[in-house]
Amino acid sequence: MVIRKLFKFEMGHVVRKAYSRRCAKNIHGHSYLLEVFLKGNEVNDAQMVVDFGEVKHHIADFIDSFDHAFCLRNLPEEAELIEFACKNFERVIVLPYNSTAEMMAKMFHDVIQKIMPEVTVLKCIVHETATGYAEYALTPTENIPETAFPI
Repeated sequence: MVIRKLFKFEMGHVVRKAYSRRCAKNIHGHSYLLEVFLKGNEVNDAQMVVDFGEVKHHIADFIDSFDHAFCLRNLPEEAELIEFACKNFERVIVLPYNSTAEMMAKMFHDVIQKIMPEVTVLKCIVHETATGYAEYALTPTENIPETAFPI
């Protein structure tokens, strides 16, 4: 059985080396939707894979940490911008990768799986715009991967 939980957050970022100069050279933001698909082999005593409230309880704070945050990639050439952002803003997240929808989908998948090992995170879909999203999903033969990102 599979359940889906939807989360919303607003986030700003710069995507270095993006196709568009607007994205590569400017701070910009998006209204994100994150879909998390969880699978359980059995139902609990309440006959649920996992209660939606429990899902929210376990992962909402982590997802909320991205809301109204500014994400930057931890690169030597970004040091001055990172220092400025950390000095002048409250919600700054420095990541080891560009905060693209693709990388965010993989990161959310891996971190949520670590937070909730009792279920299988089948996939995470990060909607960056109304017309574009990225999806990270396990294939049927794939085991739950070790996270590629520090937690």
